[in-house]
Amino acid sequence: MVALTVLAAALTHSYFLFQNDLGLPWNLILVMVLAVLVGGQIAPRLASKFSEVFLKRALVTMFLFVGFVMIWRSF
Repeated sequence: MVALTVLAAALTHSYFLFQNDLGLPWNLILVMVLAVLVGGQIAPRLASKFSEVFLKRALVTMFLFVGFVMIWRSF
């Protein structure tokens, strides 16, 4: 289901970028693909080394920090 959602979003974005003659941002695509590949290798190793509670708290902390930065930059 997630793959279908991602595919639909990617096709929609590509369509609108080409409609406005903007082209695809290949530099961003390259960085995202590399991040997914590296993250896909690191995440299983980290998940086996830390407790579930620690990982949940770390994720919540990261989301709160990113949310705070986004709110801070909006002013």
